[in-house]
Amino acid sequence: MMTSNSYAVVGLSFNSPKTVKIRDFVAANCDKNLVFVVGAMPHGNIDADYIDDFIPVSGYPPSADTCLYRICDALESNWKIF
Repeated sequence: MMTSNSYAVVGLSFNSPKTVKIRDFVAANCDKNLVFVVGAMPHGNIDADYIDDFIPVSGYPPSADTCLYRICDALESNWKIF
């Protein structure tokens, strides 16, 4: 089990008031185990009390597969896999 300060639960929302690129977010939080919460559809909001923060993936409501692609791309870039 992870301690509470070792991970961050992040929800993805195009409605987030923040302006952050997911690659920059991943790089800035490389000391944490990140848990991403992805909704199954581009409409509505994720309503879960366990989410610590919301960040945007796009200025438009992307599909779940687009969100997952962007998460994987950011992690690959940060870990220098590709």
